[in-house]
Amino acid sequence: MFSADTLYIPVLLFFLTAAALYDALYRKIPNCLILGALFPGGFLLGPPFLIRLLAVTALFYPCFRLRLTGAGDVKLLGAVAAWSGTDRFLLFLFFSFLTASAPAALLLARKMVLEEAGRSAPKSGSLRIPMGPFFLAGWLITVSMLNGGSLWQIIPQGGR
Repeated sequence: MFSADTLYIPVLLFFLTAAALYDALYRKIPNCLILGALFPGGFLLGPPFLIRLLAVTALFYPCFRLRLTGAGDVKLLGAVAAWSGTDRFLLFLFFSFLTASAPAALLLARKMVLEEAGRSAPKSGSLRIPMGPFFLAGWLITVSMLNGGSLWQIIPQGGR
């Protein structure tokens, strides 16, 4: 059986994997996936869950309005914060952006090389990367660090 402190691990493993795959294929994260991740947490974890969800969503909403990120990314960040708590969320956010920084830097370097060579640079939409896979990578790194550095210990074993 899962304790309230470890329940977030399998829930986020499932939903972040699904979001990563969908985002990589279609460059969006569907609302039904986010709602599926939020529905059980609201009932099981109560007001702190909802407070974290609203706080992080409100914090990242300006990034969506400024077209720095997609709406699905903002909602997914809120769901991860709601399930995992503040300290785990901050580590997750750091590692997610860290893993996304290398592909983003390569895209920017490619754009600069093309502009320098006098060829037309890609449109700004082609410089956007789907963040779902990087959110999954950041979460896996965070959870493995918090579980002694082993990805094999992510899912708690029953009966121990």
